[in-house]
Amino acid sequence: MVFVSGFLVALLGAVVSVSGDGVVRRHVHGQSVAMNSAGDIQDSRMIRVLEDSPTVVYIAHGPVAGDIMLQTSLKTLREVGKWQGNVAIITDKRQCFENSTLPLAKAVGLWPIVIETEQRKDVLHMKRDKTQLFGLLEKAGMRTDWVLYLDVDMMIGADIHNFLDLLRLKPYAEKPLLMYKQGQTPWEQEPKADEPYHSGIISMRKSNETEACLKQWAAETDSGKYHRDQEALGASPLCLQHITEIKPDSRMFWFPTAEGLKRHQRGVFMHFTRSGRMMDQDMNGEIARYFKFHGVDNPWKPPSC
Repeated sequence: MVFVSGFLVALLGAVVSVSGDGVVRRHVHGQSVAMNSAGDIQDSRMIRVLEDSPTVVYIAHGPVAGDIMLQTSLKTLREVGKWQGNVAIITDKRQCFENSTLPLAKAVGLWPIVIETEQRKDVLHMKRDKTQLFGLLEKAGMRTDWVLYLDVDMMIGADIHNFLDLLRLKPYAEKPLLMYKQGQTPWEQEPKADEPYHSGIISMRKSNETEACLKQWAAETDSGKYHRDQEALGASPLCLQHITEIKPDSRMFWFPTAEGLKRHQRGVFMHFTRSGRMMDQDMNGEIARYFKFHGVDNPWKPPSC
Protein backbone atom coordinates (compact mmCIF):
# COMPACT_ATOMS: atom_id res chain seq x y z
CA MET A 1 0.00 0.00 0.00
CA VAL A 2 1.23 3.46 -0.88
CA PHE A 3 0.53 6.37 1.45
CA VAL A 4 0.23 10.13 0.98
CA SER A 5 1.17 12.09 4.06
CA GLY A 6 -1.42 13.88 6.11
CA PHE A 7 0.69 17.05 5.76
CA LEU A 8 0.23 16.96 1.99
CA VAL A 9 -3.51 16.53 2.35
CA ALA A 10 -3.67 19.49 4.74
CA LEU A 11 -1.63 21.56 2.33
CA LEU A 12 -4.02 20.87 -0.52
CA GLY A 13 -7.10 21.52 1.56
CA ALA A 14 -9.45 19.00 3.12
CA VAL A 15 -12.23 18.72 5.69
CA VAL A 16 -11.81 16.17 8.46
CA SER A 17 -14.69 14.03 9.67
CA VAL A 18 -15.20 10.87 11.72
CA SER A 19 -17.72 8.31 10.49
CA GLY A 20 -19.96 6.20 12.71
CA ASP A 21 -17.54 3.28 12.50
CA GLY A 22 -14.76 5.43 13.92
CA VAL A 23 -12.78 5.64 10.67
CA VAL A 24 -11.16 9.01 10.20
CA ARG A 25 -11.87 10.46 6.80
CA ARG A 26 -10.86 13.58 4.93
CA HIS A 27 -13.03 15.00 2.19
CA VAL A 28 -10.65 15.99 -0.60
CA HIS A 29 -11.97 17.61 -3.79
CA GLY A 30 -15.45 16.43 -2.78
CA GLN A 31 -14.41 12.80 -2.21
CA SER A 32 -14.35 10.92 1.08
CA VAL A 33 -10.98 9.29 1.70
CA ALA A 34 -10.04 6.81 4.43
CA MET A 35 -7.02 7.72 6.56
CA ASN A 36 -4.85 5.76 8.96
CA SER A 37 -4.01 6.96 12.46
CA ALA A 38 -1.08 9.04 11.14
CA GLY A 39 -3.37 10.92 8.80
CA ASP A 40 -2.09 9.16 5.68
CA ILE A 41 -4.41 8.30 2.81
CA GLN A 42 -5.00 4.57 2.43
CA ASP A 43 -6.91 4.80 -0.85
CA SER A 44 -4.29 4.56 -3.61
CA ARG A 45 -6.79 5.81 -6.19
CA MET A 46 -6.57 9.26 -4.62
CA ILE A 47 -2.78 9.52 -4.61
CA ARG A 48 -2.48 10.71 -8.18
CA VAL A 49 -5.08 13.45 -7.68
CA LEU A 50 -3.43 14.72 -4.50
CA GLU A 51 0.09 14.73 -5.88
CA ASP A 52 -1.02 16.07 -9.25
CA SER A 53 -1.72 19.66 -8.20
CA PRO A 54 -0.11 22.76 -9.69
CA THR A 55 1.84 25.65 -8.28
CA VAL A 56 -0.17 28.81 -8.97
CA VAL A 57 2.16 31.53 -10.27
CA TYR A 58 1.70 35.27 -10.75
CA ILE A 59 4.14 37.72 -12.36
CA ALA A 60 4.01 41.07 -10.57
CA HIS A 61 6.83 43.34 -11.66
CA GLY A 62 7.18 47.03 -10.88
CA PRO A 63 4.31 48.71 -9.02
CA VAL A 64 2.01 45.79 -9.85
CA ALA A 65 3.57 44.10 -6.80
CA GLY A 66 1.40 46.43 -4.71
CA ASP A 67 -1.63 46.52 -7.00
CA ILE A 68 -5.17 46.10 -5.69
CA MET A 69 -5.93 43.73 -8.58
CA LEU A 70 -3.19 41.34 -7.45
CA GLN A 71 -4.28 41.64 -3.83
CA THR A 72 -7.89 40.86 -4.71
CA SER A 73 -6.89 37.99 -6.99
CA LEU A 74 -4.98 36.38 -4.12
CA LYS A 75 -7.86 37.03 -1.73
CA THR A 76 -10.42 35.43 -4.05
CA LEU A 77 -8.05 32.56 -4.87
CA ARG A 78 -8.16 31.56 -1.21
CA GLU A 79 -11.62 32.63 -0.08
CA VAL A 80 -13.67 31.83 -3.19
CA GLY A 81 -11.36 29.45 -5.04
CA LYS A 82 -10.67 27.46 -1.84
CA TRP A 83 -7.00 27.16 -2.78
CA GLN A 84 -4.53 26.07 -0.09
CA GLY A 85 -1.73 24.83 -2.30
CA ASN A 86 1.51 26.45 -3.43
CA VAL A 87 1.52 30.03 -4.70
CA ALA A 88 4.54 31.84 -6.10
CA ILE A 89 5.01 35.51 -6.96
CA ILE A 90 7.65 36.50 -9.53
CA THR A 91 8.60 40.14 -8.94
CA ASP A 92 11.39 42.66 -9.32
CA LYS A 93 9.92 44.66 -6.40
CA ARG A 94 10.14 42.23 -3.51
CA GLN A 95 10.01 44.91 -0.84
CA CYS A 96 6.91 46.45 -2.39
CA PHE A 97 5.13 43.09 -2.43
CA GLU A 98 6.17 42.17 1.10
CA ASN A 99 5.12 45.54 2.52
CA SER A 100 1.77 45.95 0.77
CA THR A 101 0.43 42.65 -0.59
CA LEU A 102 1.97 39.85 1.48
CA PRO A 103 0.23 40.83 4.75
CA LEU A 104 -3.14 40.76 2.98
CA ALA A 105 -2.39 37.33 1.51
CA LYS A 106 -1.36 35.95 4.90
CA ALA A 107 -4.52 37.38 6.46
CA VAL A 108 -6.65 35.10 4.29
CA GLY A 109 -4.41 32.05 4.78
CA LEU A 110 -2.08 32.18 1.77
CA TRP A 111 1.69 32.13 2.21
CA PRO A 112 3.10 32.81 -1.25
CA ILE A 113 6.75 32.23 -2.06
CA VAL A 114 8.32 35.46 -3.33
CA ILE A 115 10.90 35.03 -6.10
CA GLU A 116 12.81 38.21 -6.87
CA THR A 117 14.32 38.88 -10.29
CA GLU A 118 16.45 41.62 -11.74
CA GLN A 119 14.53 44.74 -12.73
CA ARG A 120 12.66 44.27 -16.00
CA LYS A 121 13.06 47.08 -18.51
CA ASP A 122 9.61 47.06 -20.12
CA VAL A 123 6.24 45.30 -20.13
CA LEU A 124 7.20 42.81 -22.82
CA HIS A 125 10.23 41.66 -20.84
CA MET A 126 8.07 41.42 -17.73
CA LYS A 127 5.75 39.10 -19.64
CA ARG A 128 8.76 37.19 -21.01
CA ASP A 129 9.06 35.63 -17.56
CA LYS A 130 6.10 33.41 -18.53
CA THR A 131 8.65 31.44 -20.55
CA GLN A 132 10.99 31.07 -17.56
CA LEU A 133 8.66 29.92 -14.80
CA PHE A 134 10.02 26.41 -14.21
CA GLY A 135 13.61 27.70 -14.02
CA LEU A 136 12.69 30.55 -11.68
CA LEU A 137 10.80 28.19 -9.39
CA GLU A 138 13.66 25.69 -9.31
CA LYS A 139 16.18 28.40 -8.45
CA ALA A 140 13.97 29.25 -5.48
CA GLY A 141 13.94 25.60 -4.39
CA MET A 142 10.41 24.87 -5.60
CA ARG A 143 10.28 21.74 -7.74
CA THR A 144 7.01 21.21 -9.54
CA ASP A 145 5.87 19.38 -12.65
CA TRP A 146 2.76 21.53 -13.12
CA VAL A 147 2.41 25.31 -13.18
CA LEU A 148 -0.84 27.26 -13.44
CA TYR A 149 0.03 30.80 -14.49
CA LEU A 150 -2.52 33.56 -13.85
CA ASP A 151 -2.53 37.24 -14.80
CA VAL A 152 -2.81 39.52 -11.77
CA ASP A 153 -6.18 40.89 -12.94
CA MET A 154 -7.71 37.40 -12.97
CA MET A 155 -10.22 37.18 -10.12
CA ILE A 156 -11.45 33.80 -8.87
CA GLY A 157 -15.24 33.51 -8.87
CA ALA A 158 -15.76 29.83 -7.99
CA ASP A 159 -13.97 26.79 -6.57
CA ILE A 160 -10.73 26.49 -8.57
CA HIS A 161 -10.76 22.71 -8.09
CA ASN A 162 -13.65 22.55 -10.57
CA PHE A 163 -11.22 23.79 -13.21
CA LEU A 164 -8.32 21.59 -12.08
CA ASP A 165 -10.54 18.52 -12.05
CA LEU A 166 -11.50 19.32 -15.65
CA LEU A 167 -7.83 19.43 -16.65
CA ARG A 168 -7.28 15.98 -15.17
CA LEU A 169 -9.79 14.50 -17.63
CA LYS A 170 -9.53 13.70 -21.33
CA PRO A 171 -8.80 15.43 -23.65
CA TYR A 172 -6.73 17.62 -21.31
CA ALA A 173 -5.07 15.10 -19.00
CA GLU A 174 -1.27 15.11 -19.26
CA LYS A 175 -1.24 17.61 -22.15
CA PRO A 176 1.94 19.72 -21.94
CA LEU A 177 0.30 23.11 -22.54
CA LEU A 178 -3.32 24.16 -22.13
CA MET A 179 -4.66 27.61 -23.03
CA TYR A 180 -7.88 29.35 -24.01
CA LYS A 181 -8.13 30.87 -27.44
CA GLN A 182 -8.58 34.59 -27.94
CA GLY A 183 -11.93 35.96 -29.03
CA GLN A 184 -14.05 35.28 -25.95
CA THR A 185 -14.69 38.88 -24.98
CA PRO A 186 -17.79 41.03 -25.62
CA TRP A 187 -15.65 43.26 -27.85
CA GLU A 188 -13.73 40.57 -29.75
CA GLN A 189 -15.64 37.50 -30.84
CA GLU A 190 -13.00 36.03 -33.15
CA PRO A 191 -9.33 35.32 -32.37
CA LYS A 192 -6.71 37.38 -34.17
CA ALA A 193 -4.70 35.38 -36.70
CA ASP A 194 -1.41 36.53 -35.17
CA GLU A 195 -2.56 36.16 -31.52
CA PRO A 196 -4.46 32.86 -31.40
CA TYR A 197 -4.20 32.22 -27.65
CA HIS A 198 -5.05 34.13 -24.50
CA SER A 199 -1.95 34.12 -22.31
CA GLY A 200 -3.62 35.18 -19.04
CA ILE A 201 -4.28 31.55 -17.99
CA ILE A 202 -1.70 28.93 -18.90
CA SER A 203 -1.46 25.36 -17.66
CA MET A 204 2.10 24.07 -18.17
CA ARG A 205 3.25 20.52 -17.54
CA LYS A 206 6.98 19.98 -17.35
CA SER A 207 7.98 18.08 -20.49
CA ASN A 208 10.30 18.21 -23.48
CA GLU A 209 7.45 19.66 -25.54
CA THR A 210 6.83 22.43 -23.02
CA GLU A 211 10.54 23.25 -22.80
CA ALA A 212 10.82 23.49 -26.59
CA CYS A 213 7.80 25.78 -26.80
CA LEU A 214 8.95 28.09 -24.02
CA LYS A 215 12.45 28.34 -25.48
CA GLN A 216 11.08 29.34 -28.87
CA TRP A 217 8.54 31.74 -27.34
CA ALA A 218 11.35 33.45 -25.40
CA ALA A 219 13.45 33.75 -28.57
CA GLU A 220 10.57 35.31 -30.50
CA THR A 221 9.95 37.71 -27.61
CA ASP A 222 13.62 38.74 -27.73
CA SER A 223 13.58 39.20 -31.50
CA GLY A 224 12.31 42.77 -31.32
CA LYS A 225 9.59 42.05 -33.89
CA TYR A 226 6.65 42.04 -31.49
CA HIS A 227 5.00 44.38 -29.00
CA ARG A 228 2.85 41.79 -27.22
CA ASP A 229 3.68 38.41 -25.76
CA GLN A 230 0.67 36.88 -27.54
CA GLU A 231 2.16 37.93 -30.89
CA ALA A 232 5.46 36.24 -30.03
CA LEU A 233 3.54 33.14 -28.95
CA GLY A 234 1.62 33.11 -32.24
CA ALA A 235 4.95 33.21 -34.10
CA SER A 236 6.27 30.13 -32.25
CA PRO A 237 5.41 26.99 -34.27
CA LEU A 238 6.53 24.62 -31.49
CA CYS A 239 4.02 26.24 -29.15
CA LEU A 240 1.19 26.10 -31.68
CA GLN A 241 2.04 22.44 -32.24
CA HIS A 242 1.88 21.49 -28.57
CA ILE A 243 -0.82 23.77 -27.11
CA THR A 244 -4.21 22.16 -26.58
CA GLU A 245 -7.14 24.56 -26.56
CA ILE A 246 -9.36 24.57 -23.49
CA LYS A 247 -12.89 24.72 -24.84
CA PRO A 248 -14.85 27.88 -23.98
CA ASP A 249 -17.14 27.65 -20.97
CA SER A 250 -18.24 30.76 -19.10
CA ARG A 251 -18.51 28.70 -15.91
CA MET A 252 -14.73 28.30 -16.09
CA PHE A 253 -13.43 31.44 -17.82
CA TRP A 254 -15.45 34.61 -18.25
CA PHE A 255 -14.83 38.19 -19.28
CA PRO A 256 -17.34 39.98 -17.02
CA THR A 257 -20.11 42.03 -18.57
CA ALA A 258 -22.31 44.58 -16.83
CA GLU A 259 -25.40 42.44 -17.35
CA GLY A 260 -23.66 39.30 -16.10
CA LEU A 261 -22.40 41.04 -12.97
CA LYS A 262 -25.90 42.34 -12.27
CA ARG A 263 -27.13 38.72 -12.41
CA HIS A 264 -24.27 37.68 -10.10
CA GLN A 265 -22.83 35.50 -12.87
CA ARG A 266 -19.49 34.01 -11.90
CA GLY A 267 -16.79 31.91 -13.54
CA VAL A 268 -13.81 30.20 -11.94
CA PHE A 269 -11.66 32.82 -13.68
CA MET A 270 -12.99 36.35 -14.22
CA HIS A 271 -10.68 38.59 -16.23
CA PHE A 272 -11.08 42.23 -15.24
CA THR A 273 -8.79 43.71 -17.87
CA ARG A 274 -6.91 46.88 -17.01
CA SER A 275 -7.58 48.36 -20.46
CA GLY A 276 -10.27 50.94 -21.12
CA ARG A 277 -12.40 48.40 -22.97
CA MET A 278 -14.40 47.47 -19.89
CA MET A 279 -15.06 51.13 -19.25
CA ASP A 280 -16.38 51.41 -22.79
CA GLN A 281 -18.90 48.72 -21.92
CA ASP A 282 -20.39 50.99 -19.23
CA MET A 283 -19.21 48.65 -16.50
CA ASN A 284 -17.65 51.02 -13.99
CA GLY A 285 -20.54 50.81 -11.53
CA GLU A 286 -20.87 47.02 -11.70
CA ILE A 287 -17.12 46.50 -11.37
CA ALA A 288 -17.06 48.82 -8.36
CA ARG A 289 -19.88 46.85 -6.72
CA TYR A 290 -18.09 43.54 -7.36
CA PHE A 291 -14.86 44.75 -5.76
CA LYS A 292 -16.74 46.45 -2.92
CA PHE A 293 -18.17 43.03 -2.06
CA HIS A 294 -14.59 41.81 -1.70
CA GLY A 295 -13.60 44.72 0.53
CA VAL A 296 -12.08 47.01 -2.11
CA ASP A 297 -13.33 50.60 -2.24
CA ASN A 298 -11.60 51.57 -5.50
CA PRO A 299 -10.32 48.85 -7.86
CA TRP A 300 -8.69 51.48 -10.07
CA LYS A 301 -6.64 53.02 -7.28
CA PRO A 302 -2.95 53.29 -8.29
CA PRO A 303 -0.60 50.75 -6.71
CA SER A 304 0.67 51.65 -3.26
CA CYS A 305 4.36 51.41 -4.18
